[in-house]
Amino acid sequence: MKQGLILLLSLSSLWALSQDVTTSESDLSTRLRQERERLSKERIEASQVYSDALKGCYQIMDVNNCKAKAQGIKNKADNHIRRQEIELNQLEREQRTQDAQARLRDKQSPENIEREAERRERAQLDHADTVQRNQDKNAEYQDKQSQAADNLAQRERHVQEVLRRQDSHADKAAASDKARADYQRKLLQAQEHRNQVMKDRAKRSENVDPLPAPPAKWP
Repeated sequence: MKQGLILLLSLSSLWALSQDVTTSESDLSTRLRQERERLSKERIEASQVYSDALKGCYQIMDVNNCKAKAQGIKNKADNHIRRQEIELNQLEREQRTQDAQARLRDKQSPENIEREAERRERAQLDHADTVQRNQDKNAEYQDKQSQAADNLAQRERHVQEVLRRQDSHADKAAASDKARADYQRKLLQAQEHRNQVMKDRAKRSENVDPLPAPPAKWP
């Protein structure tokens, strides 16, 4: 009876606390946690009492009857604790429902709707700024890529021009070498032709009979 009265007073206090609009959610959660801790201790104590009772049963003749009585006492204690837990669970569920309803009402309030609209607007603006920054970075990257391509093309044109000049210089040098070789060859041919002509003249001179001696002059 005493435990039932304590339970009734405790649950009544919690119920009144849950109905008080000035009570914060954390205060109620603290009271509920304290009640659960108390019930956990009571369950441990009931188990210990039952264990001690069983030990005592083995010291008497009517062991089975003693064990049955000990089990009955433990069952009553467990049921008593379980009923309290059920009441606490129900109270906690009702409190969660009330909290959810309060959050919903607060969410649907004009002030919260305005705050949510401002939040969405800020998010949209932030997103637009991010998109713009990405576009600017992409445009800057494209400009750099285009400039790099122009620089590369310019360097390639310069290299081609240098190579063309080198080829032209090589061609001119080759032409000059060819002209010099042709000139030397012509000189050599002219010298050989001259030598041959001289040889031919010499041979013709050897084959010609000497001229007769002029007649003697008359006295």
